[in-house]
Amino acid sequence: MVEQETPLKELLAKSSPPQSISGHTGEVLLRVEQMRKILGCVIPQEDWELLKKAALYHDMGKASTPFQKSIRGIRSLEDFAIPHNYLSTAFLPKDAEELLVALVAFHHWREFPELKSEKLRRAYEDLKCMLSLLQKDMAHLVDSVALESYSVWLMRLRFLRKNIYDRVRQFRLPLDESLKIKNGEFSYKRFVLLLGLLNRADHSASAGVDAEKPPLDKYAGALRRFEELGVKDPWQVRVLSDEQKSGKNGILSASTGMGKTEFALLWAGKDKLLYTLPMRASTNAMFQRFRRMFGRDSVGLLHSESLGLLLREAPDTDDVFHLHDTARQLSFNITVSTADQLFTSVLRYRGFERIYATLATSRVVVDEIQAYSPRTLAIIVKGLREIEEMGGRWLVITATVPGFLLEEGYVQPCWVEKRVLPNIRHRIRKVNHDLMDAAEMVRKLSEKYKKVLVIFNTVKRAQEFYRRLDGLNRMLIHSRFTWRDRALKESEVMGNFEGVLISTQVVEVSLDIDFDVLLTDLAPYDVLIQRMGRVWRRRSRGDYDADDPNVYVFRGELNDITGKGRVYERVLVERAWDFLEDGFLSEEEKSRRTEEFYSSDNLKNSNYMESFDQAYRELNKIIFDSRGQAQEVFRDIYSVEVIPEVLLDREVGDAPFINRLGISPNETLREVLDRSKDFADGRKMRLFFMNLIKEFVVQVPSYALSNVRAYPLSEITGNPFHKGIKVANIPYDEELGVNSLGGNDESVFI
Repeated sequence: MVEQETPLKELLAKSSPPQSISGHTGEVLLRVEQMRKILGCVIPQEDWELLKKAALYHDMGKASTPFQKSIRGIRSLEDFAIPHNYLSTAFLPKDAEELLVALVAFHHWREFPELKSEKLRRAYEDLKCMLSLLQKDMAHLVDSVALESYSVWLMRLRFLRKNIYDRVRQFRLPLDESLKIKNGEFSYKRFVLLLGLLNRADHSASAGVDAEKPPLDKYAGALRRFEELGVKDPWQVRVLSDEQKSGKNGILSASTGMGKTEFALLWAGKDKLLYTLPMRASTNAMFQRFRRMFGRDSVGLLHSESLGLLLREAPDTDDVFHLHDTARQLSFNITVSTADQLFTSVLRYRGFERIYATLATSRVVVDEIQAYSPRTLAIIVKGLREIEEMGGRWLVITATVPGFLLEEGYVQPCWVEKRVLPNIRHRIRKVNHDLMDAAEMVRKLSEKYKKVLVIFNTVKRAQEFYRRLDGLNRMLIHSRFTWRDRALKESEVMGNFEGVLISTQVVEVSLDIDFDVLLTDLAPYDVLIQRMGRVWRRRSRGDYDADDPNVYVFRGELNDITGKGRVYERVLVERAWDFLEDGFLSEEEKSRRTEEFYSSDNLKNSNYMESFDQAYRELNKIIFDSRGQAQEVFRDIYSVEVIPEVLLDREVGDAPFINRLGISPNETLREVLDRSKDFADGRKMRLFFMNLIKEFVVQVPSYALSNVRAYPLSEITGNPFHKGIKVANIPYDEELGVNSLGGNDESVFI
């Protein structure tokens, strides 16, 4: 920064591009009105009026010398800088209700200023000096702008500190808690909802996108889909004709391929829909499906790599950035998201109110709930309760419902509907040997069947078995390939691949594939059912009635197949063996046995139940400062992003975005990284460059770097934003991925 004392002629709220305080405020007010028109009676009219007032005053505190110098890149010699959200409360009328004061003060949760310091008085005197500029700037938005007395402002700050800041940030308040004010109290739930809506208006204005997109008729979209499929009397329509189910919180348990997604669309109607799934791959597939139904620009995608996917689809179309920003602001009427993007808000990180306000004004679908770890499941279940308390509505659609959730009252739906296909898709054979010794069996099966699927519980076992099948047409997929290599493999598998696919858990819910026969490590019962869903998935004929099994389950040494308890709990794997029987397995039996497997009785004294219970109890005690911390806990994953050092000297070839970045295909990744400053000019170039880097990143467990040379990528690029990615001297090739991480390498990170 450079020191400069040129008198200010305009008050800025934003620097890139420059925007005045009144300009930004006007944009925020427009978005409040957008939300009011579309969301309407979700909140009372008087609350919309209160929200407008909060939007009007929320940024007035930016009329301070330290802020105005900072936003212009001018070094400030003043030492009385105070967050503008607290300064803004000084402009509120003396008779402003306390909820309005709280909304203005806490649209950012920042450290509270010292209330007895000289710094506070100097900040107030500075506001007085800037008042005439602010009055001129805001003249077209408000009749008059005035400062209250210092004593009134100080009294407000003391009230905010004692009754709201200390309580909300130090204690996890129940949503039905009341916050004390002079004239009584106001609802914490109301505060969260209005604060979240204010932040939605503010953030969408800053991003230059709408706060709300117009409603889509999802009911009509589902009916069109039934017509295309030739379904004349869909059971989904009949079920939702019941007033006790239409629009109410509920659970639909139905077999794969029965139309759960169409049911969810009918249930959502014209209301805003947030559709969540556990895996990025399945989220991407659902996003594309909805896009085909409702239009390219009508559906949002939200997960950690969503921008990269959109850019790969249309690298030469700049509106991708606008679509991505609209999705990030949750503005689409349909948003498809990984669950972590929404349910991390249950952990109450700073700014969670924006998500809660969206959940409260939407219909939320949780698909494939059975796929989550017990800790993550506890967070989602808590989230469903709080969505209901905030006034939102939820629907769980799943192949099987973990029985204990209903038995113990963790979820309390208004209704539960079960739909099971009458046919039989699978014939089971239990094999009391290790799958690692079945190479010859797989060779013989590959002569009989075009598509053979082999699933191991650990990456290490899958890699070793792949080596044993040398000479066969085979492919290996697991979580330790670079994004680029894995995407290529998944694309081939979902195309016309014929041969042997060796994989880990990554195929259980993320790939829509249909194989002839499955050989699998023993795993918990619900996991086995998920794996069976990749076999005989889309067959037009009726029951599977062949003499030979199409599912082989291998017991093996439990320490090996459970990763010494780090992949699956040993007791659950043992009990799954007892639940399995040789012979045909109907869809109805699958559903019944899975619910029984996850019943309270069967889970008694298991680590699974202990982990769920502990996580659920802890949720009432913890608050996180950052969204990143909350997401780490939600995902229950302890892994790091790594570029294998060997890839630095490989040519980038036909990697995406090289044309936009002006990169030659024969440049090595190291050469591209060395000139990262060439791509630092402008947001779009930085994002293209970052997503190019992501093509060469692989996720590995954090312990894998304990005995290898590893250093932050920022040491090469000189960009501190890249320090979260490591470069490590670990072996990697396109066939096997990352391998040989050491003798303790038993975990699978999906």
